[in-house]
Amino acid sequence: MTKPPWRGTKPPYHLTVLVAGLGYFVDLFDITLFGVVRAASLRDIGITSPEEVLSKGILIYNCQMVGMMVGGLPHENTAGGFPAE
Repeated sequence: MTKPPWRGTKPPYHLTVLVAGLGYFVDLFDITLFGVVRAASLRDIGITSPEEVLSKGILIYNCQMVGMMVGGLPHENTAGGFPAE
């Protein structure tokens, strides 16, 4: 019988994957929630034109996507980044 792939990894990597997974879940929940309440939220802050609601909503959504991509990039000097070898 072969060992599962995670058997040979060190425990800190398990925590890193868990934390990264939770962060990804929170990001996806935020994006989904914003999609549900986008129009009402933008109207509540004074953006009433349907064209503006659409354009500002798309801008905010795109900013969220860029934030997820930048946040997912590993940095050498952070705890979750790739080791400098």
